[in-house]
Amino acid sequence: MKPLAWTIEVADTALLVIDMQRDFCSPHGYAARAGLDVARLAGPIGQIRRLLDAARGAGLLVVHTREGHLPDLSDCPAEKMQRSRQAGAPIGSVGPMGRLLVRGEYGHDFIDELQPATGEAVIDKPGYGAFYQTGLAQLLTNRCIRQLIVCGVTPRCACIRRCAKRWTGAMPASPWPMPLPRAIPPCRRRRWQ
Repeated sequence: MKPLAWTIEVADTALLVIDMQRDFCSPHGYAARAGLDVARLAGPIGQIRRLLDAARGAGLLVVHTREGHLPDLSDCPAEKMQRSRQAGAPIGSVGPMGRLLVRGEYGHDFIDELQPATGEAVIDKPGYGAFYQTGLAQLLTNRCIRQLIVCGVTPRCACIRRCAKRWTGAMPASPWPMPLPRAIPPCRRRRWQ
């Protein structure tokens, strides 16, 4: 794979770190209980750590997203709850790290290796999309962000599509997000072999 090359202007570029939570990266979290390959999801942690260190060193805006629901689950759509039940990991049920995908629980928090630094934005979201029912578009608009570097645990097929759809809908002149393939787990293993 050829290295990506583009010009980054620190003032108008942000790093978006998607859902690097214990519930997705730990063998005791939601993803493992739902039967997902947690080792694959956690695979990019080292690459993301290096990217995060570089972004911080360069002075980029760093934004972390965290998927989870209110303790009463009032923001969890019925369809999502049904899918979680079918997967054997009902959202809100008790697991080894607390209630699955519930805000404030240990599993809902970020993994130790990728904890947000003081002053970095944390966007809590009730679903896959980082822009749906969150203040992310407003944050990026207020900071005049034109380039968005995207990495994280959410498979790139969902993360990038939703990211582009939400941001372009919210900001008429928004740019295309820049996914970093080594910092996002593959949707399908064969695509990356």
